[in-house]
Amino acid sequence: MGIYSELYISFLLKINILHIMYFINLILKRSIQLGALWFVVWVIWANTQLYYTPTWAQKVNSDALAQLKYLKKTLKTTDAAAQMQQLYPEGAFFLTVLYGLAWTDIAEKVDTGSVIMQEAEREIVWAFNQLSEDSLCKAVFDSTLLLNYGAFYNGWRGYLLGRYCMAFRKQGHDEERYEHFRYLCDDINTAFLAAKSPYLESYLHQSWPADNILCLATLSLHDSIFHEAFTDTRKRWLDSIQQHLDPTTGLIPHSYHLTANEIRETPRGCSQSMMLSFLPMIDSAFSQAQFAKFQQHFMMKKWGIWSVREYPQGVDGKGDVDSGPIILGVGGAASIVGIRAAGENQKAFLHANFRNAIEMLGFPSHFNGEKSYLLKQLPIADAFIAWVSAKDYDFKNPKYAYWQWEFHLWSLLLVSAPCYYLGLYFVKYFL
Repeated sequence: MGIYSELYISFLLKINILHIMYFINLILKRSIQLGALWFVVWVIWANTQLYYTPTWAQKVNSDALAQLKYLKKTLKTTDAAAQMQQLYPEGAFFLTVLYGLAWTDIAEKVDTGSVIMQEAEREIVWAFNQLSEDSLCKAVFDSTLLLNYGAFYNGWRGYLLGRYCMAFRKQGHDEERYEHFRYLCDDINTAFLAAKSPYLESYLHQSWPADNILCLATLSLHDSIFHEAFTDTRKRWLDSIQQHLDPTTGLIPHSYHLTANEIRETPRGCSQSMMLSFLPMIDSAFSQAQFAKFQQHFMMKKWGIWSVREYPQGVDGKGDVDSGPIILGVGGAASIVGIRAAGENQKAFLHANFRNAIEMLGFPSHFNGEKSYLLKQLPIADAFIAWVSAKDYDFKNPKYAYWQWEFHLWSLLLVSAPCYYLGLYFVKYFL
């Protein structure tokens, strides 16, 4: 009986092992099939996203308004600002100021006295007050700098206030905010006149030209709203910047060493996209020249889609808090802000290409009248996308058509193998 028992047990073990191996093999097959099916469906969906166009209702981008609805709830009912501050040095500030700036683009288009106009005013004022009073937004900046709290803080905050003044100047009220804007511009002007370098500090002994471009844009806003008080300062400042361009690319550098009075970091995609979003209002000719160099050194096409590199052609580098994720050389922040840069410089084709690439890769979702991206995991990305999407550039006769065809061809190559595999499975089990 002992021998038969051992044989029986051995037989059962072999049967069980065969069953287990069969089920493992079945699970693997089903996983591969589901994965192949998911991939094909995603590729088809991605191709449709390249034909995305915003819906405009009452002169407002409905999608941008849905994004702002999501951001409004996120900013006021969650600790999103605190979470972004833990990820980025100016996370809370950026999230708040971009939210406010997106509303200024909405406010400039809608009818005076409309419900949307009233909401826009409330939200812009709320955002500005947060920047001015909330310690979370203000605490990281140094009040002892030549320009109190630095170029970043004053540039963005001043620009938001200036955009508020421009959007609501026809209503002729809130003179206190107009005076606040004038004083802030006077402070920027005074600091530059006293500076011994081409750039003001953002932090102690640290300077980023992009922040200075924001300060220049703020002075330009002042002179377009009121009388021209800072023409000479703006010309001197811009002349100084043009004398300190990167010798290799001819572009404005990413960061500047104030003590040594030399370039610290050569141009980067994230700061180039940002500066080119504001340069047109400062000097349109200089902006066009810079954009041409930007295209030459930073733009690349993969699979028929244009994107912005974080580092110039031929240079590799790692991602950081400025760049966001870098995938195959493409800068996440650079490509998102590139939408705004292309729009401000009247590059209709690039604007549509960058915008629709974000719609394809950002996994947008619509729910309860709200629109969000990246599964709601990174509100600061939503704020950037809302800001670059809110403005209507109203391009006249844009010269682009059927640019999606190249991506379609690459897609056919990508899905050919999984479609063949799924086709064999379908024939085997259903016919």
